[in-house]
Amino acid sequence: MWALVLASLSVLLGLVLGFNAFTVLLWATTLVIAIVAMRRVHTGRSGGRSLAVLSVVFAGVAFLAMIVGSAATSAGTSAVAAPVVAPQPARTITDREWQQIARDPDSHRGERVIVHGEVFQADSMTGTDTVMANVSGQPSDSPDSTAMVTGPVSELVEGDTFTAEVEVGGAFEYTNMMGGNVSAPKLTLLKLR
Repeated sequence: MWALVLASLSVLLGLVLGFNAFTVLLWATTLVIAIVAMRRVHTGRSGGRSLAVLSVVFAGVAFLAMIVGSAATSAGTSAVAAPVVAPQPARTITDREWQQIARDPDSHRGERVIVHGEVFQADSMTGTDTVMANVSGQPSDSPDSTAMVTGPVSELVEGDTFTAEVEVGGAFEYTNMMGGNVSAPKLTLLKLR
């Protein structure tokens, strides 16, 4: 009688703790066999020792099932643990904010902003997915600083002015026409306006 009560409690506890139903059943069976084996050994009846060995075998199988079930649950949960977060929309910036981005693009990596610019290089050197442009935070006749703009820029040609939503990708190092090394912000084009 007590064996059934303990087995029922262990089944409920195992299910509440989130164990696999098969593992809980194995533990409950192990518990019942162990109690019966102890009573038989204690009272001197036959078969007590073999039931005790059987309960140890069931305990080992239940333990292995618990480990395998836990690993499978962990692997399944980690695949869906990271929620998908929608990126922030591009924000309008001032010329001063653009100057801060241009000065230290790495600290602004991942920010989405709206920039205004004029393409000064779009040729075989830059390819079809990159242009070099003078860029500022607000519309201007003389944009502030140089930036590399990558992405779907194939429709832009030298001399085009544009307004675009971009994502700051950090700093980009390149060699200018005079052979000097220059650093500029790398911008990924999200949308031309």
